[in-house]
Amino acid sequence: MVNDEMTAQIDRVLARAVADKDFRKGLLADPRTALQTMTACAVPENLRLKFIEKGRDCDVLFVLPDPVPSDELSGEELEAVAGGVGVDGPATIYDPTGGSNWNGE
Repeated sequence: MVNDEMTAQIDRVLARAVADKDFRKGLLADPRTALQTMTACAVPENLRLKFIEKGRDCDVLFVLPDPVPSDELSGEELEAVAGGVGVDGPATIYDPTGGSNWNGE
């Protein structure tokens, strides 16, 4: 959970991004450096972060969560790995137990 100090720091960053065009450009181009310069705090190298601008053609911006992995293949994946041979016309099936051939009629 985000603590009060972290929330206050985020509020300061966002407020500065509204008022300072160069800082805003820095957040968009190199957020780690911009944050470290403003806050004098190291941003962990393994923390991936990104700032984006909401365009004028957008009233609300959502960041979708990662999809839940599924053990089932999608239709496209199944089609890509499916094997077999297409058959035109009736199929002939041989009964190896001594029965006769059957052509589906």
